[in-house]
Amino acid sequence: MQFDNLARLLSAFGHRVTVVSRASRGAPEYERSVGGYEVWRVGMPLWRKRIMGRTLDRILHARSVASKVRRLDDQLAFDVIEAPEAGLDAERLAKDPRFVDRLVVSCHGSNRRGQSVAGPLAPLHWLDWWWSLRREGALLSRVQTIVANSRATKEEILRHGVHLDGIDVVHLGINPDRFCPGVGSNRETLHVGFVGRLQEDKGIDFVWRVVEQMSSDRRIRFHLKGAMHPASRAETLRRLDEFRDRVQYHPPDRYEEMPDFFRSLDVLLLPSRFESFGLVYIEAMATELVVFAGRGGAGPEVISDGETGFLVDPDGRVDAVVNQLLSLASDRSLLRPMRIRAREAVLRRFTARRSALNKLAVYQRMSGKGHA
Repeated sequence: MQFDNLARLLSAFGHRVTVVSRASRGAPEYERSVGGYEVWRVGMPLWRKRIMGRTLDRILHARSVASKVRRLDDQLAFDVIEAPEAGLDAERLAKDPRFVDRLVVSCHGSNRRGQSVAGPLAPLHWLDWWWSLRREGALLSRVQTIVANSRATKEEILRHGVHLDGIDVVHLGINPDRFCPGVGSNRETLHVGFVGRLQEDKGIDFVWRVVEQMSSDRRIRFHLKGAMHPASRAETLRRLDEFRDRVQYHPPDRYEEMPDFFRSLDVLLLPSRFESFGLVYIEAMATELVVFAGRGGAGPEVISDGETGFLVDPDGRVDAVVNQLLSLASDRSLLRPMRIRAREAVLRRFTARRSALNKLAVYQRMSGKGHA
């Protein structure tokens, strides 16, 4: 969705945008999207990796992407080529002398931190992470322009030995017309949401401790929306059954459904141990929820503690959060000014348009073409 927004806005600014994407069943090889940009689909559909494995699929898809970009560049002579992540397709392009000066890699920190995976397959997960991190480090050391989605991600890149003068920080952005407050409600129950994979990296263990301490208060209901990790699925199901009278599970849904889900809540409790940016934070803030975000990663870049939300230590005590939720359950108008300030912060700093303009400034510097 982030790159769809970016492509749409760059097209609206008058630039020609071509997207090379993965083939999908039923979709044409080429089309001009409703957003005004061109889309070419290459390779085999995503389901192929179930047959040949994740690593081999990534290698073959990278070859398809690099081949298509070369052919398109012969016709269109791109000024800038962006790889949306530090993956194998970007690596293949970075090895080609004709692209290295025009290539920008967006780094989201996906491989910068170790993976906390348990179970019999944990060694394989760790090996795949180690291999991906090594390849990513080699790629980022080769390219001349990197875009990080936060200062926290930039620090992770530098911490892993990638030394580059020009690591630009461009925050992500959302459409605030889509993520906007709903009509006020007089409901008595306080609805607290968690959005993300139900695992410790996202602070789900902290959420369960909050639920346990509030077991006697029926004015508060929790909504957990996200995928269950296979390694902790049995424990998650056990807890959901234990607290079924006040915790409701919502499976992952389409992105288009998320604004309505946020509008059904009063609070977002997502005390992640590390977020490379925290897109969910700004989506909730734009919807005027009271957001409790983790202190790790980009949380402090997005939220001003006590002003536009609250920062939480997922390894600390839950008392402060419990007391805030109890206060909100008694009188949710208490934090109305904070809700308004949170949305204003998104409108000022984290819109898709602002993000696209900041990204465009990077492109223009790379191509030497000045401002559009």
